[in-house]
Amino acid sequence: MSKNKGKTAEELLQEALVPEEEQPYSIPENWVWVKLGFLITVKSGEALTKKQMIDGPYPVYGGNGVNGFHKENNISETSIIVGRVGFNCGSVHLSENYAWVTDNAFIVNFDKNKLNINYLYWLLKNLNLGQYSNSTAQPVISGKTIYPIKFPLPPLNEQERIAIKVEELLNKINQAKQLIKEAQETFELRRAAILDKAFRGELTKNWREQHGIGIDSWVKSTLQEHISYLGDGIHGTPKYSDTGDFYFINGNNFDGFSIVLKPDTKRVNEEEYKKHKKNLSNQTVFVSINGTLGKTALYNDEPVILGKSACYFNVLDTLDKHFTRYYLETQEFKDYANLMATGSTIKNLSLKAMRTLPLQIPSLSEQQEIVRILDNLFAKEQNAKEMCDVINNIELMTNQVLAIAFKGNLGTNNPAEDGIVVKLE
Repeated sequence: MSKNKGKTAEELLQEALVPEEEQPYSIPENWVWVKLGFLITVKSGEALTKKQMIDGPYPVYGGNGVNGFHKENNISETSIIVGRVGFNCGSVHLSENYAWVTDNAFIVNFDKNKLNINYLYWLLKNLNLGQYSNSTAQPVISGKTIYPIKFPLPPLNEQERIAIKVEELLNKINQAKQLIKEAQETFELRRAAILDKAFRGELTKNWREQHGIGIDSWVKSTLQEHISYLGDGIHGTPKYSDTGDFYFINGNNFDGFSIVLKPDTKRVNEEEYKKHKKNLSNQTVFVSINGTLGKTALYNDEPVILGKSACYFNVLDTLDKHFTRYYLETQEFKDYANLMATGSTIKNLSLKAMRTLPLQIPSLSEQQEIVRILDNLFAKEQNAKEMCDVINNIELMTNQVLAIAFKGNLGTNNPAEDGIVVKLE
C-alpha cells in the first residue's frame, strides 16, 4: 500500500494505474489496469488454536479454508478470506455471513462502491496468490507481496455481470466433472464385475458347451506349478547414469499392460545393466509387490533392470500370460494380496505368497477364449473411458473461463459504461 498522506488525487491515481508498457494484455477501453493494493487491504484474523475452539455454529477459517467450528464469530458478513500461512497460503475462500477467521488467514477489505465481492473473489483465485509466498519451510504471503499485483478493473456493473457469467459457466463445468466421475466409477465397477465372471467361468459357459466340457475341467493349482522362474529386482540402488541407455524401474512403472518409461525414470549404463539384468522373456509377467500392490505389465523387450517392488515370473506353456495378467486385476487377487501382505504403512507381498497363489486353471484353449472375450469387451469399455479421460481435461476449462473473463471476452461488457477511474476522478 502506498502512503497516501499529503498526496493529491492525481498523484494517487497515477500510483494506482499500471503504465501502458507494463500492462500484461489488452482489455476493453472502459476497463483499467490497476495495482491490487489500490483497491484492497488485508488484515490477519485472530489467534484461535484447535484446543481453544469450543464447538458451535460458526465455521473457523484458517490457512486452507474451514478447519473447525467455534461458538463465537469475529466477522459478521460474507467476506473474502485468503490463506496467509502454510502450504496452501494464497488459497481464496468466500466465507459465510458469520464466521471466525484465525491469524493464519487474511480478511480482505475493499470499497463495495468500486468492487463487486464475487468478481473480486474470482479475480483473486485467478491470480494464484500462492506464487507470491516466500520460499521458506513455512510459506507466507503478506500485503507487501500482493499489493503490487496488476489486475484488470472493469466498471462495477460489468464486474457483477462477469461474476454471474463465470459462476454459471463453472457450475456447468462442475456438473460435467461430476457426471464424468460417476461414469469412471461405473467403468471400474463394471470392469471388476466382468473379470469376476470371467474367472468363475461364466463368460465361457457357451464355449464349454460347444466343446463338450464342463466347469469341472478347471483345475485347482498354484502359480508355482505353471512358471519356470519367479523373482524380484535388486534391493539396493544401482549406479545411475544420466546418459545411460537402460532404465531402472519399479512397480510404479507398470500401467496394466506394459512398462511406462517416464521422463524421471532413472537410467543406468550397459555395465550396470549387465550386472543386474534378469532372465526376462516374451513370457514374462510383472506385478508390483511393494507399496501399491497388484500393478501389472507384460515384458516387451524394454531395456530395463528391476527394483525390489517389481516381481516378475515367466509362465510355462500351460498358462497364457494375458490370462494371468487379467487374473492379477481381479478383486480375488487383490483380496489375497492384502491378506498375505506384511507391513501397515508400506505393504509388502512376499515371493513365497506369489508362488503359492491359488489358481483355478482352465485348459489353455479356454484361457485364450477368455482373453479374447475380455479383450473385446474391454476395447469397447476403453473407448468410452478414453472419451471420459479426454473430457476429464475439463479441469483446464476452469482456468480458461477465468482467463477469458478477465480479458473482457465473455461478451458481457457495455462500452458505454464509465470505468472506475472516471468515478475516482
